Amino acid sequence: MKARQLVGVGGLLAGLLGVTLGAAGCGGRPKQAVQPNDRASCHVDIEVSGVPCEANCPLVEQALARVEGVEGVHMDWSSKMASVEAVHPACGGAGFDEMIGVLEDAGFGGSIASTR
Repeated sequence: MKARQLVGVGGLLAGLLGVTLGAAGCGGRPKQAVQPNDRASCHVDIEVSGVPCEANCPLVEQALARVEGVEGVHMDWSSKMASVEAVHPACGGAGFDEMIGVLEDAGFGGSIASTR
């Protein structure tokens, strides 16, 4: 009997979780699922490679600014670091991957140095 009750509760929780993640927000747009390691806001330092001169810094900043949730970007050419202020959905694994992807699409390399 206990095993059956646990399965029933687990099934109920899974069903509720699925409904919650698929619910639409006020704008009618489906909410993006929140991953366990996602945060509401974050600061991300990204090591950027392939930036030949300081004049390319705006290109790095523009690329990163296209990621949903990115609110501010500053590229420091001398340290080869981009400093990103962001909110969900950029503050999680998928958002971090997208930041690296847009850098690569723009012709640069990148790796996450730190997040907080």
